Amino acid sequence: MSEPARLLPGSEAPFQSKFQLGTTLLAIGAGLVVDIGGTISSEMFVMSQLGLAAGLAHFPISFAELSKPSHDPAQLLAGFFHGMSFSFIGGYVAAVIGRNQPVLNAALFGVATTLTGLLIGGGSPLWINVLGIVTTVPLTMLAGYLVKRTYR
Repeated sequence: MSEPARLLPGSEAPFQSKFQLGTTLLAIGAGLVVDIGGTISSEMFVMSQLGLAAGLAHFPISFAELSKPSHDPAQLLAGFFHGMSFSFIGGYVAAVIGRNQPVLNAALFGVATTLTGLLIGGGSPLWINVLGIVTTVPLTMLAGYLVKRTYR
């Protein structure tokens, strides 16, 4: 006999295969809030700490210098992984909210966050943009797969 499907917290039924547009839009929106909000707020925290450290060290640095884009590969990769971590969390949130189709909802969130990044991003070298385009959707789909696997 097969094991019954586990329920997601707060749901009355196990995963269903039916696509629900309203739930998908809510999932994508919530994922974007987590991704963009988390990235921006943590960047603000890091920048404030860098400014505080520079001030305590009597190292004159302006906010404009802290916020100008860098072309140093190490700094670009650090920012890339920082942003990808919040994209993964956003994909996980989208998958949990869109629990009927967690992988699909996480993938659609990945497309939405990639397009948002292309629209509001700028000043980065082409290679880091291509890296983001190529990796965002698979990473968010991984988050959706983890949700699916956890609650099935």
